[in-house]
Amino acid sequence: MKHIMPVWLRRGVWGGLVLGLLCAGSPGAGAAPLRAWREYPRCTLIAHPGNDGDSFHVKAGRKHYLFRVYFVDTPETSRSYPERIADQAAYFEISEDEVIQIGHEAAEVVAGWLASGPFVCHTRLVDARGHSEMPRHFAMVRLGDRWLAERLVEAGLARIYGLREDLPDGTSARTFLWRLKALEREAQRQGRGAWRFRSASPLRPGLRAPQAPAPEPPPVVEPPPLRVEGSGLPGMGVNAVLRHRTPVYSLHDAERQVGILQAGARVVLVGPGTAAAFQRLRFQGPGERVLEAQCLLDDLDYDR
Repeated sequence: MKHIMPVWLRRGVWGGLVLGLLCAGSPGAGAAPLRAWREYPRCTLIAHPGNDGDSFHVKAGRKHYLFRVYFVDTPETSRSYPERIADQAAYFEISEDEVIQIGHEAAEVVAGWLASGPFVCHTRLVDARGHSEMPRHFAMVRLGDRWLAERLVEAGLARIYGLREDLPDGTSARTFLWRLKALEREAQRQGRGAWRFRSASPLRPGLRAPQAPAPEPPPVVEPPPLRVEGSGLPGMGVNAVLRHRTPVYSLHDAERQVGILQAGARVVLVGPGTAAAFQRLRFQGPGERVLEAQCLLDDLDYDR
């Protein structure tokens, strides 16, 4: 991926934009550079009604944190976010009632794992947004010699989804993703967690672990139809042509994917996204409407 300078400081000329939106498929540059990983070695779980399988309150030393796990998304425990529940049901190919059931199972299992002894949290204090009054940050959580994300996917209690980073131990995000895909495939075969509700149909192609890492990221589940997030005349920015398929996310909910731009799509990089790890994009959508969304910096690779 190219290093991206603060794009809102560069000038560019608006060109014709083409949206390549795939029907199959699941936050900007120029913000402050990512901070170094911070390690909190002896964390304990704080009991809280807002805890669930991938987001929970943690005590590290004398401080209280709210962390959201990288790489994975556990099912919802209530019907507060119907679009997300629908996405999760489609991913696991189960009913929405079963999504809620698995969400509660994941919350209980994770609470048990984290309560069994001190665990390690690594964070760069990247904003994970959320609806709590307390700031929430992304973190990699380690239990013994395993990452929590691995254990969740292995148990069939989470989908592979959301923000990703190269790991604190040096493992690349791409390598870790393929590791998670292999664990997911095994969870499917064994009928663990959410996969136990699924019919005995062949594995979806997108869930078959490859023999070696491929140049493209793993396929993603079909998202809801892309809708307009912003409008108006094109402004200043940097013209770019995407080199790879690039998932794009809502400006209002960075965890909700709204589509995928094809390789070769022309976009304008117009500034930082809603958090340090995201880039805001402007592009032309169906009916020549100007759309805006955001993508992960790790996904952004382009030519000018």
